[in-house]
Amino acid sequence: MSLQKVLLVSVVLGLGSCISAPTSSPVLKVQADGLPLVLKIAGLELYCGGQPLGELGFSSLAELGVRTVVNVDGAKPDVKTAAKFGIEYVHIPIGYDGIDEISAAALQRVVRDCEFPVYVHCYHGQHRGPAAAALLARASGGMGPADAAQIMEEAETNPGYSGLWRDVFEWVPLAADARFPELESVAVIDDFTAGMAAVDRVWDRVKLIRSAQWGTPPSHPDLVASLEADYLADLLFNTIHSASAENNSVLRFNNLALESIDASRELVAGIKAGSNDAAEASFSRLGNACTQCHLSFRN
Repeated sequence: MSLQKVLLVSVVLGLGSCISAPTSSPVLKVQADGLPLVLKIAGLELYCGGQPLGELGFSSLAELGVRTVVNVDGAKPDVKTAAKFGIEYVHIPIGYDGIDEISAAALQRVVRDCEFPVYVHCYHGQHRGPAAAALLARASGGMGPADAAQIMEEAETNPGYSGLWRDVFEWVPLAADARFPELESVAVIDDFTAGMAAVDRVWDRVKLIRSAQWGTPPSHPDLVASLEADYLADLLFNTIHSASAENNSVLRFNNLALESIDASRELVAGIKAGSNDAAEASFSRLGNACTQCHLSFRN
């Protein structure tokens, strides 16, 4: 997404008059083992990226000098591994639809109370993490909306997640004497959010299996196609079924939920039957159902 598009988004949101174009990029790309898509915010002790991959990821964070990790994903933070490297965790889950007032206040408190450098992450490091980092950059002072938008632009944050862009543009700091929420290392989240975070991770493993022609990927000999497909089908059923019951007035959600569950079961059957064509067809069907559901209910 180009800066012109970012500015166009701001105009659509009614914010174009208060934004000036930045003079230089505030973002530097960083290569670090075990850390996907790392960006360094120039002039600040602030990084953003994807979820640290085990001890390797946290070791790289320690080498970067990171003292605090902020997880904005719904998955439970790996507090134990972080602690081995002297890193504190803060858990502030946010959605794809935007950064609510409480979460924004918690991020502002991170600037006030947490030890820097700070690393902000979601799962892949592309949407929610960069948005939270952009808000943190604004809260740290000296960065306006246009520079903050470049953080999201560099991460290729989807413009369809308009709430994330809006809330970074519109953010207004709380007064210093305001009441801020407590910061937690592991936040209490609902079953649906936790379940969908797990689905995201299994889906990525299924995509690896697909790239290996529905077999075990050479780079991941621990992955068994039928077991991962079974796990995905169970997660979808248990997670979406409970949410569907709570949203029975939303016919489209229920229809897409049933489509996803049926497609995941077909995927299991196709893999177990040794039919790559059947597995491919059900994979595409499931992916389409997920995309349609995200467009209608996540964005």
